[in-house]
Amino acid sequence: MPRLGRKTGQIFGVALMLASGIGLANVATTAAHADPAYSFGLGNSANVLTGVGSDTIEDILAAYTGADNGISYPALIDKNNVQLASFNAVVPGTFGQPPTLGCIITKPNGPLIDRPNGSGAGQKALSDELQGVAWPQAGQGASSPAQPAACNQAGGSPVPLGNAIDFARSSSGPSTSSPDQLRFVPFAHDALGVACYDSYGHSSAGDACHVTTAQLQSGYSNTVAGTFTDTNGDLVGVCMVNPNSGTAKFWGTNPNGPINVSQATENSASIASGCGDQLEEHNGNGFYNAVNNVTGLASQAGKPKAWVVPLSSGQWIAQFNGVSVDRNNLLRQTIAGVSMGEAEIDGNTQNVANGQLLAPNTTFYATSYGRDVYVVVSTTALTQTALHGGVADIQLMFGNSPSATAPFTPGNSPLDTNTNGGAVICQTTAQSEAHTFGLETTLVAGHSCGVGLPSPFVS
Repeated sequence: MPRLGRKTGQIFGVALMLASGIGLANVATTAAHADPAYSFGLGNSANVLTGVGSDTIEDILAAYTGADNGISYPALIDKNNVQLASFNAVVPGTFGQPPTLGCIITKPNGPLIDRPNGSGAGQKALSDELQGVAWPQAGQGASSPAQPAACNQAGGSPVPLGNAIDFARSSSGPSTSSPDQLRFVPFAHDALGVACYDSYGHSSAGDACHVTTAQLQSGYSNTVAGTFTDTNGDLVGVCMVNPNSGTAKFWGTNPNGPINVSQATENSASIASGCGDQLEEHNGNGFYNAVNNVTGLASQAGKPKAWVVPLSSGQWIAQFNGVSVDRNNLLRQTIAGVSMGEAEIDGNTQNVANGQLLAPNTTFYATSYGRDVYVVVSTTALTQTALHGGVADIQLMFGNSPSATAPFTPGNSPLDTNTNGGAVICQTTAQSEAHTFGLETTLVAGHSCGVGLPSPFVS
């Protein structure tokens, strides 16, 4: 089968990038794919902006702090010597199902809080902080069965966040254009594709690894069986990921996205198929273990022998290329009679070969499967003209928002003295690093890096 990205082993041929030597040594992320060094109160975090949320873009944000997966990168830093600190969506190095979330202290002497897992959870935590509401409230999805007793959710008592969170990572954008407390700042472009597993052993031309948008819409709308029929006439089951993720939101409710069914419908379809709706996103190994024909769903009588799940194309590329921790290697195995890996959708591959590595297929990223990724901050911080303290640093690092009285010209932030102009996250260094992680820097039409988009209130 000609699908790109399917390899027997992991590719490690990525040159070690030169560390910049800039930054705050006692706060930068120095271990592989780790939380900041002060996770439980060690060191001084006075000069950082702290973020939580999306799994999809946690790796590129870790690179922006100085390192990810044992590779050093130039840390993003503004003219006030402020840099970023980013906490993973799950406990670093744990990839089980359900995931281990644990609890974190985002700033010294700050509260011990449940780790927000996913874009939605990060946004909700930031909204709770801005309102002075304790985190997490019932139904906010921060907890997991593996939650340690030390975490506040396990004890049943939400806690005030104070100023624990400065920004949230998000792989989905605002739902409407009505003004509110949050601004979504686009900085790069991902695509949301499909990981596939097919053990029917039929011709690959029409299997679950060669699907159409119509087939996917059929499967994720099927709340009775959670299946669709592929071109070979075989049933394919649909799986869904963490409902608090931006992946789940974009896949389901985004009106500009490819599937455009409600999240309740897509979750019901996945539950009906037997897959459930709690797979950790971009963990192809977790998907493989859930469905494979030896121990998983495909081995059960009456269940489909083929399955699909949404998965970030950027994450597939970054993991294949070795810049992110590899959680997809089981889908790159060669097993007789089984097709698996990244699916072709409507005849488009999700990536293309770049020597021994992979790169985005720009044609696929330009379809309705393409999505911008965002840093989410408070409206007040992004629109204030009284530029002081953290407000100034948020605008220096991320940009600001246009208004009728103070229009903003992308690439010419009045706060930034970089030679290119514009927010630090939109500079050449940051944009070049985004490419390293399988992201494009051509944004959705009408979006500009560093220009925040308004959102409705996140409850």
